[in-house]
Amino acid sequence: MKKLKPLVRTAPLVLVVIAALLLQGQTYYFPMIFKNRPVPLYSTSYYIQNGNPDRMYVLGCELGTRDAATPGTQDSLIILDFGKMWVLNGNQYGIRTFSDPNNGYARQFLSFADLMDRAQWFAKGYWNCSANDKSSRVTVGIGTNSFDFFNQPKDSQIHLRSIAMDFGRNWAGMVKNLNQWGLQYGYASQILFTGAIDIEWAGKDPDDGLYYWQSPYVVDGWVEAFDGNDDNGGAIYFNYGACVGCPVVPDLDWQYHNDLPWSQYGIWKVSWGAQPAFAVPEIYRNDSYLARQWAAVSKYGSLYLGSRIVFTGAMTQMQACQQRGGTECNTLDNTPAEGWGQLVDAINAETFTAQPFLQYSTDIKWQFK
Repeated sequence: MKKLKPLVRTAPLVLVVIAALLLQGQTYYFPMIFKNRPVPLYSTSYYIQNGNPDRMYVLGCELGTRDAATPGTQDSLIILDFGKMWVLNGNQYGIRTFSDPNNGYARQFLSFADLMDRAQWFAKGYWNCSANDKSSRVTVGIGTNSFDFFNQPKDSQIHLRSIAMDFGRNWAGMVKNLNQWGLQYGYASQILFTGAIDIEWAGKDPDDGLYYWQSPYVVDGWVEAFDGNDDNGGAIYFNYGACVGCPVVPDLDWQYHNDLPWSQYGIWKVSWGAQPAFAVPEIYRNDSYLARQWAAVSKYGSLYLGSRIVFTGAMTQMQACQQRGGTECNTLDNTPAEGWGQLVDAINAETFTAQPFLQYSTDIKWQFK
């Protein structure tokens, strides 16, 4: 299997082949990686609570200002988590943002056209505020999640999968259009757009006993439709989710629950096995357990599917915990260096999963609080 990384930047910054991993024989294409580098400078990702253009410009400007003030060339991944996928009035596809504490905890509906516009404003902010530093780069993941049911009835998995496929197809199209816009207007030398999705599963609605998160059948529809519209590598996405309840060893028989039958195979597929899928998992827990869960999924792929996961980076939530606290943050507040280091250690504990370096470290926070 050959995994392609889209060559959407201009020639000086084309993403190239960097490794043929030992013991497997397959060649993988993904962002440039160098051995023996220190922990990367972490970026800040955001749960978006106000998607207005000026707010997006400010977020891009903050990163551009940081990069301009930091010696050397920076290479960052930012996830803009806009919220859950939502169908408004039965036919308008978009997302519903997280609640805004500065506006009565209201949520915005943003259509795909709105999302494109907001991503462009982020890019303009980064470009303008990085000033004379035109060698630093940012990969911008336009994020959503697999939570809730699109503002649709829950009773038909076939219907929900159909809706998910519409979203996945449109998400890939949006990413391609954004990168074409970047090429047309000169931003592509610094900015690459991708999709992103927080895939998780847990928690039941006490009223009907159904899980809050979508099934693998539904999520797989999103993934397959994204893949079908990615023009053979013209768009990718990052899974920045959690491996909820996963074992720390490969297990062919494990599944999360009969009603939500996630398996290590299913997790591997949506995180790496599908052509456009790349993984930047949540490594929040202080004892490295989450890193070992993901290493086990990677080993499962190596043993049974012919390919380990080549992780692109790790996500932490230190800043979100500093903003809101809560008892869960007592054990889920890894620093970016800790989360990144735990995943590096876990995957390099065995040759089945070893890789020389994780390119990115990103830490998520609330846009406000």
